[in-house]
Amino acid sequence: QVIGYESSIHFGKSNHTILDNVYVKNGKKYNINGFNYHGFQNRIINSYVSNSQSCGIRMAGSSHLIQNVYACSSGSPNMDYYISIYGGLIGVGNHIIRNCIVKRDPDDSHSGHGISVKSKGKDLHYTLIENCEIEEVSQAIELRHSQVKYSIVRNVIATSAKGNKTVSNLITFRDGTSFNTVENCISKGINTGVKFTMNIKEDKGQQDGGHHNRVKNSVFINTKVIISVKGINGTALQSHDNEFINCTFYSAQNLYRLDTDFPSSNRFINCIFSNIKNEVLRNGK
Repeated sequence: QVIGYESSIHFGKSNHTILDNVYVKNGKKYNINGFNYHGFQNRIINSYVSNSQSCGIRMAGSSHLIQNVYACSSGSPNMDYYISIYGGLIGVGNHIIRNCIVKRDPDDSHSGHGISVKSKGKDLHYTLIENCEIEEVSQAIELRHSQVKYSIVRNVIATSAKGNKTVSNLITFRDGTSFNTVENCISKGINTGVKFTMNIKEDKGQQDGGHHNRVKNSVFINTKVIISVKGINGTALQSHDNEFINCTFYSAQNLYRLDTDFPSSNRFINCIFSNIKNEVLRNGK
Protein backbone atom coordinates (compact mmCIF):
# COMPACT_ATOMS: atom_id res chain seq x y z
CA GLN A 1 0.00 0.00 0.00
CA VAL A 2 1.18 3.48 -0.89
CA ILE A 3 -0.68 6.58 0.31
CA GLY A 4 0.28 10.18 -0.44
CA TYR A 5 3.36 11.57 -2.25
CA GLU A 6 3.34 13.63 -5.44
CA SER A 7 3.76 10.52 -7.60
CA SER A 8 3.02 7.61 -5.29
CA ILE A 9 4.62 5.06 -7.63
CA HIS A 10 6.96 6.27 -10.40
CA PHE A 11 8.21 3.95 -13.14
CA GLY A 12 11.09 6.25 -14.06
CA LYS A 13 12.85 4.72 -17.08
CA SER A 14 11.81 1.15 -16.28
CA ASN A 15 10.71 -1.36 -18.91
CA HIS A 16 9.25 -4.88 -18.55
CA THR A 17 8.06 -3.98 -15.03
CA ILE A 18 5.02 -5.55 -13.34
CA LEU A 19 2.91 -3.91 -10.63
CA ASP A 20 0.63 -6.59 -9.22
CA ASN A 21 -1.88 -6.20 -6.37
CA VAL A 22 -0.94 -2.68 -5.33
CA TYR A 23 -3.16 -0.23 -3.43
CA VAL A 24 -2.43 3.43 -4.17
CA LYS A 25 -4.36 6.36 -2.76
CA ASN A 26 -4.22 10.15 -2.38
CA GLY A 27 -1.37 10.95 -4.77
CA LYS A 28 -0.94 14.69 -4.76
CA LYS A 29 -0.47 14.58 -8.53
CA TYR A 30 -0.31 10.98 -9.82
CA ASN A 31 -1.00 7.69 -8.12
CA ILE A 32 0.97 5.64 -10.67
CA ASN A 33 3.18 7.61 -13.04
CA GLY A 34 4.77 5.83 -15.98
CA PHE A 35 5.10 8.80 -18.31
CA ASN A 36 8.19 7.85 -20.32
CA TYR A 37 8.18 8.11 -24.11
CA HIS A 38 10.64 5.21 -24.20
CA GLY A 39 8.59 3.04 -21.82
CA PHE A 40 7.97 -0.48 -23.12
CA GLN A 41 5.92 -3.47 -21.95
CA ASN A 42 5.07 -2.43 -18.42
CA ARG A 43 2.09 -4.02 -16.65
CA ILE A 44 -0.30 -2.80 -13.98
CA ILE A 45 -2.61 -5.63 -12.90
CA ASN A 46 -5.01 -6.51 -10.08
CA SER A 47 -4.67 -3.10 -8.46
CA TYR A 48 -6.58 -0.19 -6.90
CA VAL A 49 -6.05 3.56 -7.42
CA SER A 50 -8.06 6.31 -5.78
CA ASN A 51 -8.20 10.06 -5.21
CA SER A 52 -5.22 11.45 -7.08
CA GLN A 53 -5.60 15.12 -7.88
CA SER A 54 -4.38 14.80 -11.47
CA CYS A 55 -4.38 11.18 -12.71
CA GLY A 56 -4.82 7.73 -11.24
CA ILE A 57 -2.66 5.91 -13.81
CA ARG A 58 -0.56 7.79 -16.38
CA MET A 59 1.48 5.77 -18.88
CA ALA A 60 3.38 6.65 -22.08
CA GLY A 61 5.38 4.57 -24.53
CA SER A 62 4.42 1.30 -26.18
CA SER A 63 2.84 -2.09 -25.47
CA HIS A 64 1.67 -1.52 -21.89
CA LEU A 65 -1.00 -3.63 -20.18
CA ILE A 66 -3.49 -2.26 -17.63
CA GLN A 67 -5.75 -5.07 -16.45
CA ASN A 68 -8.13 -5.72 -13.55
CA VAL A 69 -7.72 -2.22 -12.14
CA TYR A 70 -10.31 -0.40 -10.01
CA ALA A 71 -9.88 3.37 -10.40
CA CYS A 72 -12.16 5.64 -8.42
CA SER A 73 -12.70 8.87 -6.54
CA SER A 74 -14.28 9.19 -3.12
CA GLY A 75 -15.55 12.47 -1.78
CA SER A 76 -14.27 15.48 -3.73
CA PRO A 77 -10.56 15.11 -4.56
CA ASN A 78 -10.99 16.97 -7.91
CA MET A 79 -9.72 13.88 -9.74
CA ASP A 80 -9.14 14.75 -13.40
CA TYR A 81 -7.99 11.57 -15.22
CA TYR A 82 -8.54 8.02 -13.99
CA ILE A 83 -6.58 6.00 -16.58
CA SER A 84 -4.63 7.92 -19.20
CA ILE A 85 -2.32 6.44 -21.82
CA TYR A 86 -0.06 8.22 -24.32
CA GLY A 87 2.08 7.53 -27.35
CA GLY A 88 5.85 7.22 -27.31
CA LEU A 89 9.06 7.02 -29.27
CA ILE A 90 9.23 3.20 -29.42
CA GLY A 91 6.64 1.59 -31.68
CA VAL A 92 3.27 3.22 -32.24
CA GLY A 93 1.23 2.22 -29.19
CA ASN A 94 -0.25 -1.29 -29.01
CA HIS A 95 -1.56 -0.71 -25.48
CA ILE A 96 -4.20 -2.92 -23.82
CA ILE A 97 -6.66 -1.76 -21.14
CA ARG A 98 -8.82 -4.67 -20.06
CA ASN A 99 -11.32 -5.64 -17.34
CA CYS A 100 -11.12 -2.30 -15.54
CA ILE A 101 -13.71 -0.43 -13.48
CA VAL A 102 -13.74 3.37 -13.32
CA LYS A 103 -16.10 4.94 -10.82
CA ARG A 104 -16.33 8.65 -10.06
CA ASP A 105 -17.98 9.93 -6.91
CA PRO A 106 -20.91 12.08 -8.12
CA ASP A 107 -19.87 14.71 -5.57
CA ASP A 108 -16.34 15.04 -6.96
CA SER A 109 -15.66 18.62 -8.06
CA HIS A 110 -14.12 17.48 -11.39
CA SER A 111 -16.35 15.81 -13.97
CA GLY A 112 -13.49 13.50 -14.96
CA HIS A 113 -11.91 11.61 -17.87
CA GLY A 114 -12.38 7.85 -17.49
CA ILE A 115 -10.08 6.07 -19.96
CA SER A 116 -8.22 8.58 -22.09
CA VAL A 117 -6.02 7.79 -25.10
CA LYS A 118 -3.89 10.84 -25.96
CA SER A 119 -1.10 11.19 -28.49
CA LYS A 120 0.78 14.28 -27.22
CA GLY A 121 2.10 14.60 -30.78
CA LYS A 122 3.29 10.96 -30.93
CA ASP A 123 1.67 8.27 -33.08
CA LEU A 124 -0.67 6.20 -30.93
CA HIS A 125 -2.19 3.30 -32.85
CA TYR A 126 -3.85 -0.05 -32.12
CA THR A 127 -5.01 0.59 -28.54
CA LEU A 128 -7.41 -2.08 -27.28
CA ILE A 129 -9.93 -1.18 -24.56
CA GLU A 130 -12.27 -4.01 -23.64
CA ASN A 131 -14.58 -5.35 -20.93
CA CYS A 132 -14.64 -2.18 -18.84
CA GLU A 133 -17.32 -0.49 -16.71
CA ILE A 134 -17.41 3.29 -16.25
CA GLU A 135 -19.77 5.19 -13.97
CA GLU A 136 -20.54 8.90 -13.48
CA VAL A 137 -17.56 10.10 -15.57
CA SER A 138 -17.80 13.00 -18.03
CA GLN A 139 -15.66 11.48 -20.79
CA ALA A 140 -16.06 7.74 -20.27
CA ILE A 141 -13.83 6.74 -23.22
CA GLU A 142 -11.81 9.51 -24.87
CA LEU A 143 -9.83 9.05 -28.10
CA ARG A 144 -7.93 12.32 -28.36
CA HIS A 145 -5.72 13.96 -31.03
CA SER A 146 -5.30 13.24 -34.73
CA GLN A 147 -2.38 10.81 -34.18
CA VAL A 148 -4.74 8.44 -32.33
CA LYS A 149 -5.87 5.83 -34.86
CA TYR A 150 -7.00 2.21 -35.26
CA SER A 151 -8.18 1.88 -31.65
CA ILE A 152 -10.71 -0.81 -30.73
CA VAL A 153 -13.16 -0.18 -27.89
CA ARG A 154 -15.45 -3.12 -27.16
CA ASN A 155 -17.73 -4.44 -24.44
CA VAL A 156 -17.72 -1.20 -22.45
CA ILE A 157 -20.66 -0.15 -20.26
CA ALA A 158 -21.09 3.52 -19.29
CA THR A 159 -23.82 4.49 -16.82
CA SER A 160 -25.01 7.37 -14.68
CA ALA A 161 -27.29 7.09 -11.68
CA LYS A 162 -27.70 10.87 -11.81
CA GLY A 163 -29.65 10.64 -15.05
CA ASN A 164 -28.96 12.47 -18.30
CA LYS A 165 -28.50 15.89 -16.71
CA THR A 166 -24.85 15.02 -16.20
CA VAL A 167 -22.17 15.77 -18.82
CA SER A 168 -21.17 12.16 -19.33
CA ASN A 169 -20.46 10.63 -22.77
CA LEU A 170 -19.91 7.01 -23.74
CA ILE A 171 -17.33 7.79 -26.42
CA THR A 172 -15.61 11.06 -27.28
CA PHE A 173 -13.88 11.29 -30.64
CA ARG A 174 -11.68 14.25 -29.82
CA ASP A 175 -9.90 16.39 -32.42
CA GLY A 176 -9.01 14.56 -35.66
CA THR A 177 -8.88 11.00 -34.33
CA SER A 178 -9.71 8.51 -37.07
CA PHE A 179 -10.19 4.88 -38.16
CA ASN A 180 -11.27 3.72 -34.69
CA THR A 181 -13.93 1.10 -33.96
CA VAL A 182 -16.37 1.06 -31.04
CA GLU A 183 -18.40 -2.14 -30.79
CA ASN A 184 -20.73 -4.05 -28.45
CA CYS A 185 -20.98 -1.14 -26.00
CA ILE A 186 -23.88 0.04 -23.82
CA SER A 187 -24.67 3.48 -22.46
CA LYS A 188 -27.52 4.07 -20.04
CA GLY A 189 -28.76 7.28 -18.47
CA ILE A 190 -25.89 9.45 -19.69
CA ASN A 191 -25.95 12.86 -21.34
CA THR A 192 -24.44 12.15 -24.77
CA GLY A 193 -23.94 8.88 -26.59
CA VAL A 194 -21.24 9.85 -29.11
CA LYS A 195 -19.43 13.18 -28.95
CA PHE A 196 -17.23 14.71 -31.63
CA THR A 197 -15.31 17.62 -30.17
CA MET A 198 -12.13 19.43 -31.07
CA ASN A 199 -9.65 21.97 -29.79
CA ILE A 200 -7.66 23.46 -32.65
CA LYS A 201 -5.26 25.10 -30.19
CA GLU A 202 -4.35 21.74 -28.66
CA ASP A 203 -4.19 19.54 -31.79
CA LYS A 204 -2.14 21.89 -33.95
CA GLY A 205 -2.51 21.65 -37.71
CA GLN A 206 -5.82 19.86 -37.37
CA GLN A 207 -7.95 20.10 -40.52
CA ASP A 208 -10.91 17.86 -39.68
CA GLY A 209 -12.96 16.66 -36.80
CA GLY A 210 -13.11 12.94 -36.06
CA HIS A 211 -13.46 10.94 -39.26
CA HIS A 212 -13.65 7.39 -40.60
CA ASN A 213 -14.67 6.02 -37.19
CA ARG A 214 -17.19 3.22 -36.70
CA VAL A 215 -19.68 2.55 -33.91
CA LYS A 216 -21.13 -0.95 -34.25
CA ASN A 217 -23.62 -3.21 -32.47
CA SER A 218 -24.06 -0.78 -29.57
CA VAL A 219 -27.05 0.33 -27.49
CA PHE A 220 -27.83 3.84 -26.22
CA ILE A 221 -30.64 4.10 -23.66
CA ASN A 222 -32.08 7.27 -22.11
CA THR A 223 -29.66 9.90 -23.38
CA LYS A 224 -30.21 13.63 -23.70
CA VAL A 225 -28.31 13.80 -27.01
CA ILE A 226 -27.34 10.88 -29.23
CA ILE A 227 -24.64 12.64 -31.30
CA SER A 228 -22.93 15.92 -30.41
CA VAL A 229 -20.50 18.01 -32.50
CA LYS A 230 -18.87 20.76 -30.48
CA GLY A 231 -15.82 23.03 -30.68
CA ILE A 232 -13.53 24.02 -27.82
CA ASN A 233 -11.64 27.34 -27.95
CA GLY A 234 -12.63 27.89 -31.56
CA THR A 235 -14.94 26.95 -34.39
CA ALA A 236 -16.23 23.38 -34.51
CA LEU A 237 -14.77 21.41 -37.43
CA GLN A 238 -16.82 19.03 -39.51
CA SER A 239 -16.61 15.36 -38.60
CA HIS A 240 -17.11 13.21 -41.68
CA ASP A 241 -17.22 9.65 -43.03
CA ASN A 242 -18.19 8.10 -39.69
CA GLU A 243 -20.52 5.09 -39.60
CA PHE A 244 -23.07 3.82 -37.10
CA ILE A 245 -23.87 0.18 -37.86
CA ASN A 246 -26.48 -2.08 -36.22
CA CYS A 247 -26.97 0.31 -33.29
CA THR A 248 -30.08 0.88 -31.18
CA PHE A 249 -30.99 4.37 -29.92
CA TYR A 250 -33.84 4.30 -27.42
CA SER A 251 -35.38 7.21 -25.52
CA ALA A 252 -33.48 10.42 -26.25
CA GLN A 253 -34.40 14.08 -26.14
CA ASN A 254 -32.37 14.98 -29.24
CA LEU A 255 -30.83 13.07 -32.12
CA TYR A 256 -28.18 15.75 -32.70
CA ARG A 257 -26.57 18.65 -30.89
CA LEU A 258 -24.64 20.55 -33.55
CA ASP A 259 -22.28 23.53 -33.51
CA THR A 260 -21.61 22.88 -37.21
CA ASP A 261 -23.07 20.69 -39.94
CA PHE A 262 -22.93 16.91 -39.69
CA PRO A 263 -22.46 16.04 -43.40
CA SER A 264 -24.20 13.25 -45.25
CA SER A 265 -20.94 11.28 -45.49
CA ASN A 266 -21.76 10.20 -41.90
CA ARG A 267 -24.05 7.21 -42.23
CA PHE A 268 -26.49 5.18 -40.16
CA ILE A 269 -26.67 1.60 -41.42
CA ASN A 270 -29.34 -0.81 -40.15
CA CYS A 271 -29.95 1.16 -36.93
CA ILE A 272 -33.08 1.33 -34.76
CA PHE A 273 -34.42 4.66 -33.43
CA SER A 274 -37.24 4.67 -30.88
CA ASN A 275 -38.77 7.45 -28.77
CA ILE A 276 -36.52 10.26 -30.06
CA LYS A 277 -38.25 13.57 -29.23
CA ASN A 278 -36.35 16.09 -31.40
CA GLU A 279 -34.02 15.90 -34.37
CA VAL A 280 -31.55 18.78 -33.95
CA LEU A 281 -30.40 20.98 -31.08
CA ARG A 282 -28.20 23.71 -32.59
CA ASN A 283 -25.66 25.69 -30.60
CA GLY A 284 -27.23 24.54 -27.36
CA LYS A 285 -30.67 25.98 -28.28
